Amino acid sequence: MSVVPATTDVGKFEPSKECVSGRLLTVARLVEKKGYEYAIDAVSKLVNQGYDVEYHIIGTGERENVLHERVHDRGVEDYIKFLGHVSDKRLQSELHEAELFVLPCVIAADGDRDVAPVALKEAMATQTACVSTSTSAIPELITDGHDGILVEPNDSKAVANAVASLLDDPSRRDKIAANGRKTVEEKFDISQTVDKLLNVFQSCIESHDSRRTTVVGGD
Repeated sequence: MSVVPATTDVGKFEPSKECVSGRLLTVARLVEKKGYEYAIDAVSKLVNQGYDVEYHIIGTGERENVLHERVHDRGVEDYIKFLGHVSDKRLQSELHEAELFVLPCVIAADGDRDVAPVALKEAMATQTACVSTSTSAIPELITDGHDGILVEPNDSKAVANAVASLLDDPSRRDKIAANGRKTVEEKFDISQTVDKLLNVFQSCIESHDSRRTTVVGGD
């Protein structure tokens, strides 16, 4: 079995140079498997602990009303903004302004789950430190403590603690962000994997040809 990971065009994303202090960002559809509830609850915990954070959410989806209600119930309307669908230019700006990218993926009730979300790769490409979960193949993209922080899914306290640890330690955050950029450049850039995929196809063709036999017969 040959594994060629899904990739992104890292060249489209410039490393972030300056960010907005306390700005958190998620870019994803508003669906259960993205784990938004745990991010919202984590923001609520951070606010209660005295952190000055602002959480931007980019995306649309079926759970928008549910998530708005959760924000209201937690009393954090002043700290969370739903931006909906945005232009590519605005997306780039939001990625550059974010101090941390948060994507606490979970396995949905119907079994739906992410594998290795493109949004994480794009955030890493902009050299934005990421906090996510150990769901599915995300650990194949992020090595916990090296190029991102991973916590167990369905745990808002763990998400809050991970975010707080990076907000409290800028040098560690910057190192993780730089390592994230390096990881996607070396392992998940489309320029690195196209040749690998072609080699896999070529190997399959050659293997098939080597097993092919010709039978000549007649009455």
